[in-house]
Amino acid sequence: MCFGILNREFILNNHIAFKENISMGEDALFSYEIFLYIDKVVGVDMVSYNRRIRPGSACTAYSLERNIKVFKSYYNLYYVLLGWIESGHYNPMDKCNNLETLQIKLINTRENVARCLAMISDRKVVRKYLKQIKQEGIYPYKDENHYINRTKGLKGFLIYHINNGLAFWIVHFLYRVKRNK
Repeated sequence: MCFGILNREFILNNHIAFKENISMGEDALFSYEIFLYIDKVVGVDMVSYNRRIRPGSACTAYSLERNIKVFKSYYNLYYVLLGWIESGHYNPMDKCNNLETLQIKLINTRENVARCLAMISDRKVVRKYLKQIKQEGIYPYKDENHYINRTKGLKGFLIYHINNGLAFWIVHFLYRVKRNK
């Protein structure tokens, strides 16, 4: 994790840990929890982390199994964030960790659930999980206009409107075509 130097006792005393059922975004959750308990951050103007991007690594490899795992991670992340909102696990006085920020993270995570599901190439698997997230009210969702669409063109338009059933299936089709090349 590229975060910083942390005191082990601080982490243990505040019961902060990586969520075992989340393999994508787990570092963001970990960081979020740390910021709930600290009073100050000290920055150092020094490069201390060199990220290597390798073909076939966890971040660059694409397979049906990996895409299902990423989908499930965002699905689990959604429920962790929802639980934090419902239990008041945030700091109303902190700009980075207040209720509004947590709600925006929840909205973005819900969009990622739909996006990751659309990226799964197996249509039978997609239908199974799509039915599940529809029953749970995760999808389709009302667009709250919090998501900033940085992707341009048709792909950006479709991703932004993935809460629409037609756009979801077009994105799914495009990913299937791309993976089958």
